[in-house]
Amino acid sequence: MKNTSIQARKANRVLKILLFLASALPVFLLIKSVLFKRSRGLKAAASNFDRQVGYLSVGIAAVLGVFVIYYILSHFAFPK
Repeated sequence: MKNTSIQARKANRVLKILLFLASALPVFLLIKSVLFKRSRGLKAAASNFDRQVGYLSVGIAAVLGVFVIYYILSHFAFPK
């Protein structure tokens, strides 16, 4: 038997729980989509929300891209 510390065993236990939850998530989503059908209004609202989240993620990626380009240009193209 290995002589591991209590902290390492706790970290191992937390990792196992996280991996179990990550592997159970697709099964949960499948069961949810099969058992709980949504009305047309709720589908439209969810579709609208998904579109807005998509726009937000593209906007955040664009802003981060601008910051990265600014950093690269300010430190490498025009050094002080």
